[in-house]
Amino acid sequence: MAKHVVMNTRRSVHAVLRDLRFKIELRGWKNIGGGYFSTAFAKAGRDKVIKIADRHGEEDRYLRYARWAIANQDLSPAVPRIDKLLEIRNGDWFGYAVEMEKLAHFEGVYGGCESERNTRPVRAAAKYLSAKRYGHRIPDTCHEMNELPEPVRKVLEAIDKEVIGVHGGHWDIKDDNVMLRPATGELVLTDPLC
Repeated sequence: MAKHVVMNTRRSVHAVLRDLRFKIELRGWKNIGGGYFSTAFAKAGRDKVIKIADRHGEEDRYLRYARWAIANQDLSPAVPRIDKLLEIRNGDWFGYAVEMEKLAHFEGVYGGCESERNTRPVRAAAKYLSAKRYGHRIPDTCHEMNELPEPVRKVLEAIDKEVIGVHGGHWDIKDDNVMLRPATGELVLTDPLC
Protein backbone atom coordinates (compact mmCIF):
# COMPACT_ATOMS: atom_id res chain seq x y z
CA MET A 1 0.00 0.00 0.00
CA ALA A 2 1.31 3.44 -0.93
CA LYS A 3 2.15 5.90 1.81
CA HIS A 4 0.69 9.43 1.49
CA VAL A 5 1.79 12.11 3.98
CA VAL A 6 0.87 15.81 4.13
CA MET A 7 3.33 18.03 6.02
CA ASN A 8 2.45 21.63 6.92
CA THR A 9 5.50 23.73 7.66
CA ARG A 10 6.42 27.24 8.71
CA ARG A 11 9.70 26.92 6.85
CA SER A 12 9.93 27.95 3.23
CA VAL A 13 8.78 25.13 0.94
CA HIS A 14 11.83 25.90 -1.22
CA ALA A 15 14.09 25.38 1.80
CA VAL A 16 12.43 22.08 2.72
CA LEU A 17 12.72 20.80 -0.86
CA ARG A 18 16.31 22.08 -1.20
CA ASP A 19 17.22 20.14 1.93
CA LEU A 20 15.43 17.06 0.60
CA ARG A 21 17.27 17.28 -2.74
CA PHE A 22 20.57 17.70 -0.90
CA LYS A 23 19.90 14.68 1.34
CA ILE A 24 18.97 12.35 -1.49
CA GLU A 25 22.00 13.45 -3.53
CA LEU A 26 24.19 12.69 -0.51
CA ARG A 27 22.71 9.20 -0.50
CA GLY A 28 23.83 8.61 -4.09
CA TRP A 29 20.75 9.62 -6.05
CA LYS A 30 21.56 11.46 -9.32
CA ASN A 31 19.55 14.15 -11.08
CA ILE A 32 18.24 12.53 -14.30
CA GLY A 33 16.29 15.55 -15.57
CA GLY A 34 12.93 17.11 -15.12
CA GLY A 35 10.35 19.53 -16.35
CA TYR A 36 9.46 23.14 -15.62
CA PHE A 37 8.49 22.54 -11.98
CA SER A 38 10.11 19.22 -11.13
CA THR A 39 13.34 17.28 -10.96
CA ALA A 40 13.71 13.49 -11.12
CA PHE A 41 16.40 11.46 -9.38
CA ALA A 42 17.55 7.86 -9.85
CA LYS A 43 20.11 5.67 -8.11
CA ALA A 44 22.14 2.88 -9.67
CA GLY A 45 20.80 -0.52 -8.72
CA ARG A 46 17.40 0.82 -7.62
CA ASP A 47 14.14 0.20 -9.47
CA LYS A 48 12.64 3.48 -8.16
CA VAL A 49 12.84 7.16 -9.05
CA ILE A 50 12.09 10.19 -6.93
CA LYS A 51 10.33 13.23 -8.42
CA ILE A 52 10.47 16.52 -6.47
CA ALA A 53 8.52 19.66 -7.40
CA ASP A 54 7.38 22.96 -5.96
CA ARG A 55 4.63 25.33 -7.02
CA HIS A 56 2.84 28.50 -5.94
CA GLY A 57 -0.86 29.17 -6.27
CA GLU A 58 -2.97 26.71 -8.24
CA GLU A 59 -2.46 23.10 -7.28
CA ASP A 60 -0.35 21.07 -9.67
CA ARG A 61 -2.23 18.64 -11.94
CA TYR A 62 0.46 16.01 -11.41
CA LEU A 63 -0.19 16.09 -7.67
CA ARG A 64 -3.89 15.42 -8.33
CA TYR A 65 -2.94 12.62 -10.71
CA ALA A 66 -0.51 11.11 -8.17
CA ARG A 67 -3.25 11.06 -5.52
CA TRP A 68 -5.61 9.44 -8.02
CA ALA A 69 -2.96 6.89 -9.06
CA ILE A 70 -2.36 5.90 -5.42
CA ALA A 71 -6.09 5.33 -4.93
CA ASN A 72 -6.35 3.36 -8.21
CA GLN A 73 -3.19 1.21 -8.20
CA ASP A 74 -5.16 -1.93 -9.05
CA LEU A 75 -7.29 -0.40 -11.84
CA SER A 76 -4.87 -1.22 -14.66
CA PRO A 77 -1.18 -1.84 -15.44
CA ALA A 78 -1.23 1.60 -17.14
CA VAL A 79 -1.38 3.29 -13.70
CA PRO A 80 2.12 4.04 -12.36
CA ARG A 81 3.12 2.28 -9.15
CA ILE A 82 3.65 5.05 -6.61
CA ASP A 83 5.12 3.94 -3.28
CA LYS A 84 5.26 7.26 -1.42
CA LEU A 85 3.80 10.74 -1.82
CA LEU A 86 4.92 13.52 0.50
CA GLU A 87 3.07 16.84 0.21
CA ILE A 88 4.74 19.89 1.78
CA ARG A 89 2.58 22.98 2.35
CA ASN A 90 3.12 26.53 3.58
CA GLY A 91 0.23 28.87 2.71
CA ASP A 92 -0.03 29.20 -1.08
CA TRP A 93 3.29 27.45 -1.62
CA PHE A 94 3.36 23.71 -1.92
CA GLY A 95 5.73 21.03 -3.01
CA TYR A 96 5.85 17.30 -3.17
CA ALA A 97 8.13 14.33 -3.44
CA VAL A 98 7.01 11.12 -5.12
CA GLU A 99 8.79 7.78 -5.01
CA MET A 100 7.62 5.59 -7.87
CA GLU A 101 8.68 2.71 -10.08
CA LYS A 102 11.46 3.34 -12.59
CA LEU A 103 10.11 3.26 -16.13
CA ALA A 104 11.72 3.38 -19.57
CA HIS A 105 11.27 5.87 -22.40
CA PHE A 106 10.14 4.51 -25.74
CA GLU A 107 13.35 5.76 -27.36
CA GLY A 108 15.42 3.39 -25.24
CA VAL A 109 13.31 0.44 -26.32
CA TYR A 110 12.04 1.11 -29.83
CA GLY A 111 14.14 4.04 -31.05
CA GLY A 112 13.20 7.38 -32.62
CA CYS A 113 10.10 7.52 -34.79
CA GLU A 114 8.71 4.23 -33.38
CA SER A 115 8.13 6.23 -30.21
CA GLU A 116 5.82 8.64 -32.05
CA ARG A 117 3.96 5.74 -33.68
CA ASN A 118 3.41 3.96 -30.36
CA THR A 119 2.07 6.98 -28.44
CA ARG A 120 -0.23 8.14 -31.26
CA PRO A 121 -3.19 5.94 -30.17
CA VAL A 122 -2.91 7.34 -26.62
CA ARG A 123 -2.99 10.90 -27.93
CA ALA A 124 -5.92 10.00 -30.21
CA ALA A 125 -7.90 8.65 -27.24
CA ALA A 126 -7.18 11.81 -25.22
CA LYS A 127 -8.37 13.99 -28.15
CA TYR A 128 -11.52 11.89 -28.44
CA LEU A 129 -12.29 12.17 -24.71
CA SER A 130 -11.68 15.95 -24.73
CA ALA A 131 -13.87 16.48 -27.79
CA LYS A 132 -16.62 14.36 -26.25
CA ARG A 133 -16.37 16.17 -22.87
CA TYR A 134 -16.57 19.67 -24.39
CA GLY A 135 -19.03 18.88 -27.20
CA HIS A 136 -16.53 19.50 -30.01
CA ARG A 137 -16.30 17.70 -33.34
CA ILE A 138 -14.49 14.35 -33.00
CA PRO A 139 -11.12 14.66 -34.84
CA ASP A 140 -10.56 12.32 -37.80
CA THR A 141 -7.39 10.98 -36.19
CA CYS A 142 -9.36 9.49 -33.30
CA HIS A 143 -9.76 6.20 -35.19
CA GLU A 144 -6.16 5.46 -34.11
CA MET A 145 -7.39 4.95 -30.56
CA ASN A 146 -8.76 1.59 -31.71
CA GLU A 147 -5.14 0.34 -31.59
CA LEU A 148 -4.98 1.22 -27.89
CA PRO A 149 -4.60 -1.65 -25.39
CA GLU A 150 -7.73 -2.02 -23.22
CA PRO A 151 -5.87 -1.31 -19.91
CA VAL A 152 -4.70 2.08 -21.23
CA ARG A 153 -8.16 2.98 -22.57
CA LYS A 154 -9.66 2.08 -19.17
CA VAL A 155 -7.24 4.42 -17.35
CA LEU A 156 -7.80 7.29 -19.79
CA GLU A 157 -11.56 7.02 -19.36
CA ALA A 158 -11.24 6.91 -15.55
CA ILE A 159 -8.91 9.95 -15.52
CA ASP A 160 -11.29 11.86 -17.79
CA LYS A 161 -14.21 11.13 -15.47
CA GLU A 162 -12.59 11.22 -12.02
CA VAL A 163 -9.80 13.80 -12.37
CA ILE A 164 -10.55 16.13 -15.30
CA GLY A 165 -14.30 15.86 -14.73
CA VAL A 166 -13.95 16.83 -11.06
CA HIS A 167 -10.93 19.19 -10.98
CA GLY A 168 -10.63 20.40 -14.57
CA GLY A 169 -7.45 20.38 -16.61
CA HIS A 170 -6.34 19.27 -20.04
CA TRP A 171 -4.57 16.28 -21.50
CA ASP A 172 -0.78 16.43 -21.85
CA ILE A 173 -0.11 13.26 -23.81
CA LYS A 174 3.41 13.21 -25.24
CA ASP A 175 6.27 10.74 -25.40
CA ASP A 176 7.72 11.80 -22.02
CA ASN A 177 4.38 11.18 -20.30
CA VAL A 178 3.70 7.73 -21.74
CA MET A 179 6.41 5.29 -20.75
CA LEU A 180 7.08 1.55 -20.66
CA ARG A 181 7.34 -0.83 -17.73
CA PRO A 182 10.66 -2.52 -18.68
CA ALA A 183 9.86 -5.97 -17.27
CA THR A 184 6.56 -6.35 -19.16
CA GLY A 185 6.57 -3.77 -21.97
CA GLU A 186 3.24 -2.35 -20.70
CA LEU A 187 2.35 1.28 -21.42
CA VAL A 188 2.20 3.48 -18.28
CA LEU A 189 0.65 6.97 -18.15
CA THR A 190 3.08 8.85 -15.91
CA ASP A 191 1.92 12.48 -16.16
CA PRO A 192 -1.03 12.80 -18.56
CA LEU A 193 -2.46 16.15 -17.38
CA CYS A 194 -1.57 19.83 -17.56
